[in-house]
Amino acid sequence: MPEHLVVAVGGTGQVVLHYYALLYLVGIINEPFHAVVIDTDELNTGLKITKGFLDLLQLGHDKTAGIASRTIPRLEFIPIRIHTESKVSQALAGALPDNVPKNHPARAFFAADALDQDIARGLFGRPALSSVLTADQLRIPLPPADTTVVVVASLIGGTGGGLITPLLDKLRQTKETGVGRSLNLRAVLFGEYFEPDPHVMDLATHRSNLRMCLESLKEKGIQDAIDFFALVGDRKDREFMPERKHGEEKTRRPLWPDADSHPFWRGVQAVYYLLRESTKPIPSDFLDKQVTTSEAGKQAGFDSKGTAEQAKRGMGRAEALVSERVVKHVAADPFAAAVWKRSLVKLLADFWSITAKRLGEQRTANFPGQLQEKVRDLWQAKEGLCGAFPEFKALGCSLRSFARIDWPEMNPDLVDLSLFNDPNQALDRTAANLLFEALRSASHA
Repeated sequence: MPEHLVVAVGGTGQVVLHYYALLYLVGIINEPFHAVVIDTDELNTGLKITKGFLDLLQLGHDKTAGIASRTIPRLEFIPIRIHTESKVSQALAGALPDNVPKNHPARAFFAADALDQDIARGLFGRPALSSVLTADQLRIPLPPADTTVVVVASLIGGTGGGLITPLLDKLRQTKETGVGRSLNLRAVLFGEYFEPDPHVMDLATHRSNLRMCLESLKEKGIQDAIDFFALVGDRKDREFMPERKHGEEKTRRPLWPDADSHPFWRGVQAVYYLLRESTKPIPSDFLDKQVTTSEAGKQAGFDSKGTAEQAKRGMGRAEALVSERVVKHVAADPFAAAVWKRSLVKLLADFWSITAKRLGEQRTANFPGQLQEKVRDLWQAKEGLCGAFPEFKALGCSLRSFARIDWPEMNPDLVDLSLFNDPNQALDRTAANLLFEALRSASHA
């Protein structure tokens, strides 16, 4: 089976990847994936939290080696740095707008208002600025030969619109080399998917950006390298186009899409489908390579309402792990194996044993109590995993439900013991794996 690589570009790409990662955490998506975020801005809060949590699931020598030989997702961030302390004219021509020479190329390619723009305020849907200001910084890890790559980006914004063509061109070149000939290249592209704020940008600019990006893909010959693509916000496939609030993707807690026709949800379904599609013949004509988002949604097999309920169940299990103090109950129960399930008792004992061997029995005498506190912090603290989820009212669950979880069996011989050299690190990794199993168990409830 091909490896799955999601390349999320710009703010729109980050939001879609965030939802995709949450679906993995609650057991709706089972296949591991490698995700790369490329942006001129920082990781949004939810993805930053999610990345930190996924990193803690590592138990083996490889970064993707989790418990019971499970491969865990990997999330990388490639920042594209722009000198935010200056104006665009200073970045392009080394001078303030009024001092740029009349014969400088910047004057030919950029309007006066673009040259006068403060870079710290963003690119305001100007993809040409993004392309020029970041041209020398675009890097992406070389995918393994047998990989399905899905690039997610907005064609109407500044970052995604400016980086999509050079990024896809790099992947095209990789595909055409010996190492990348089995690379499956797909894309989820966002067109007119939201009503712009008229004080910032008008719809005509959106459409101009969209035409420019599509034409640039054609000029580069990238259309031939792409197997399939989905266009969210395509006029013939648009069902819902909400007003987008400036910076809403940077809010701490995401808003779960309330309908399957929501653009971000369409994007998630398209990513899921395009990563897995392996039977359709690849058309030669670019327009025939388009997969409608409604078709992708039907093939994906999950909807926003059902996944929301599963997320609430998973969050309920995680919260019960904290509020019912499950770890301390198991440690204190003389009949734990019969009441709580032998696999849970063994899993806790294995983590305790590995930690004690590395740190000494005296330093780990109160392991259950310390672990219970760590589970609470990892879920509820300011940067806890709960903050990556929407503000759902979690569904309650009984203590008995923990005995129905299929707890994995750890193989101590495969554990990288250096990951347990520090007490906090040992507790963090143990707590993360317990929370992970509790969250994903909602899919079997």
